[in-house]
Amino acid sequence: MSTWRTDIWEEAQPACPTELYDAVKRLKEEHRTLKQELARLQERAEEAALAAEEGEFVPWRVFSAALGRFLAQLQAHASWEERSLYPFLRSYFDLGSGPTITPSFWSLERDYRLALDHMHAVAAKTAESPHRPSREQVCEAKELWMQACQLMASHFELEERYVYPLTDRVLTDIDYWFS
Repeated sequence: MSTWRTDIWEEAQPACPTELYDAVKRLKEEHRTLKQELARLQERAEEAALAAEEGEFVPWRVFSAALGRFLAQLQAHASWEERSLYPFLRSYFDLGSGPTITPSFWSLERDYRLALDHMHAVAAKTAESPHRPSREQVCEAKELWMQACQLMASHFELEERYVYPLTDRVLTDIDYWFS
């Protein structure tokens, strides 16, 4: 019997690939892409804030457009998780959907919503004055964005610490059943 560890999957492939294996592989790839885009957006936000202080607003509009695309990617990712991956894991482990002290799908959702609310607040700030924002609007948007990035990074980390071990256990069970 082998024990699966999703953190070493780059080299390993299961003897009998499953939909779950493909789903976790997709989760890891999407997280990697979203984290990279989040880091790029952090840089763009800082550049846009600096440029806005000097009266240049093109980076502000570029950031605003990139933020909109990121939010669409993030929504597609979250919808897929909620539609495909999480229901299976909840059912397999008989996990509830209510608040708990330990990490849970409920806490993942709460953290995601908090980060998303901050991101939507930033999007609203950038939409208020897309061509010539005030210094105050730029500062508020930048502060909200930095908080949103910290919240989303924390969400990704918690999700990986919670979901990956669950999927590892299922894949180990599958390997055991078919060995």
